[in-house]
Amino acid sequence: MNLDELYNTFHEEERLFHGYASQVEYLTTLHYIYTYAKPSMRILEIGAGCGAYSLRLAEEGFHITAMDPVKRHIEIMKAKKRKDTDITIIQGNILDLPQAWNEVFDMVLCLGPLYHIEDNQQQFTAIANCCRLCKKQGILMFSYIPHDMVIASETFHVPNFLLSEELCQESLQLKNNPFIFHDEQQIEALFQTFPLRKEKHLAADGLAELMRERIDRFSKQEFEIYMKYHLHTCEKPSFLGHSNHNLLIFSKTD
Repeated sequence: MNLDELYNTFHEEERLFHGYASQVEYLTTLHYIYTYAKPSMRILEIGAGCGAYSLRLAEEGFHITAMDPVKRHIEIMKAKKRKDTDITIIQGNILDLPQAWNEVFDMVLCLGPLYHIEDNQQQFTAIANCCRLCKKQGILMFSYIPHDMVIASETFHVPNFLLSEELCQESLQLKNNPFIFHDEQQIEALFQTFPLRKEKHLAADGLAELMRERIDRFSKQEFEIYMKYHLHTCEKPSFLGHSNHNLLIFSKTD
């Protein structure tokens, strides 16, 4: 898969900001980053996209290294970078990270790479690299796309989706291209062999994608109340299968 070609047509810089519903994932992820982040932390974001998180965290005084494999994303981040912020922007791939970065970072954010890695060995390498770069007792965050809820939301929003080539009607499995989907009940097995302790497993956007047309019509006050409701419920296991994006948070034990 050529990610440059994909993201020349899929505009990542707009994904989290084109309405209230799209902001739920962004605000939720920030909420949990702030929960664990401490002043002056060194934070690495791998798969930083167009810098939605990295640029904001840099403006708030964190020491940020932002990496993404897509040239267009790198150019957008560099154009938005403020001169008074401590952020290093690098084009690179999670499967090939510098040895010099071993245990350098207090927090490692992997908020997109698992969307595109299907091969089991490459998934293992990606997680291993994140662990290697994180300090002991540091925090790692991984986002992924749950399989079953995507079927529900696509069925709701896309006419004739159930008859499309994107879904196998016999196995009820989504086509793993260009995005990779995971079972929320099984994904934790990917991390069991690593020196990680699970802190949280939560629904990053919950029902926002399914309800986006209604949420986008909220008043500011309604949206603030909805966000309180979402943050109140997003850690409940029952919501993991009813979310289009989930977040796993770990601390490194060794």
